[in-house]
Amino acid sequence: SSPPPVASPPADHAASSGVPRPLGPPARPPQRDAGLRPPRHDMGNPLLVFLQRAVQLAPPELRRLEQLRSGARRAERADFELLERLHPRRPVQAARELVAAFQSWGGGGLAYLDGRDDEAARVLHQLVKNPRMLVALGPASPLVLLARDGTTFHDWELALAYGDARHLARSQLEGVLRLAPQEPRLLLAQAVADRLAGDERQAIEHARQAFETTADPVARAYAAQLLAAAYLHLGELGEAAHWHEEALVTAPSPYRGLVALEAAALASRRGQRDDARRLLNLACQEDVPFACQALRRPDRRR
Repeated sequence: SSPPPVASPPADHAASSGVPRPLGPPARPPQRDAGLRPPRHDMGNPLLVFLQRAVQLAPPELRRLEQLRSGARRAERADFELLERLHPRRPVQAARELVAAFQSWGGGGLAYLDGRDDEAARVLHQLVKNPRMLVALGPASPLVLLARDGTTFHDWELALAYGDARHLARSQLEGVLRLAPQEPRLLLAQAVADRLAGDERQAIEHARQAFETTADPVARAYAAQLLAAAYLHLGELGEAAHWHEEALVTAPSPYRGLVALEAAALASRRGQRDDARRLLNLACQEDVPFACQALRRPDRRR
C-alpha cells in the first residue's frame, strides 16, 4: 500500500510540547561542491527517473517538472499546463496514479491562477488526501504543512499549495505572523514562501527558527527537510546532507521513507554509493515506491 499523507501538527502543539532536542554538533563551514560533476553511477532521483520512462518527457519538460517539484521558484501557467497534459505511456498502475495526481495539481493550479479559488480549494482537499501526491512532490512539499482535516484553507495556504503562482504568499503571511511571530507552523510557511520567492537565505533563517521552537517530530523533520532543500539549491551539498540526516532522526513513518529517498538521490549525486544504497534500503523498508526498483530488487509494496 502507498504511504498516506502526513498530518501537520496542530497550531498550538509547540506551546504544549517539551524542550526540543538539541541541534547537535556546531554549525560547520559551508561545503560548496555545487560544481561537482555527477559521477557515472549517479542514479538521479528515482521518482523522476521512473516518471521520465513512464511519461517520456523531453529534457526541457523534465527540468521544468524538477524545478517545480523543488519549490525553489514560483509556479507559472506553463508549469500547470504541462502537468495537465501528462500522459502515461506505460501500462503501469504506479505511473497512472502518479500522472493522475500531477494532473489534478495542474488543474487546481490553473483554477487558482484564474482566480477560481473555491475550485482550487476543492482540488486541494483531494490532493492532501492523495498519498501519491506527497510521494510525487517529495518531503519538502507544502502539502506536508497543509495535510490536515478541515473545511477551509486560508488564502496563504492556497498560495503555497499552488507554488505562489500569483505572488501573494509573503504579503498574506505578514499579518498572521505579526500576531504569532514564533508559531512554528507559520515560520515553516514563511520559509516555503521565501524559497518560492528565491530567497533561500531568508528561508534558512525561518526554517531554523521553526526547528528550534518545536518538539513535534513531523514539524522538526519538515523544517530540516526545508533546510536541506535550501542548502541544496545554494550548492552547499554537505549542509544539505547534514539536514537530511537530521530529518531522518525525528521523522515518523511513512514520512521518513520519503526523506530517505531524497537523501539517497543527493548521496548518489555526491558519489557516495554506499550511503545512497543505505538510504534507498531505508526507503524501500518504508514501502516508498521506486526505492526498491532503484535497488534492482522486487518492489516490496503489498
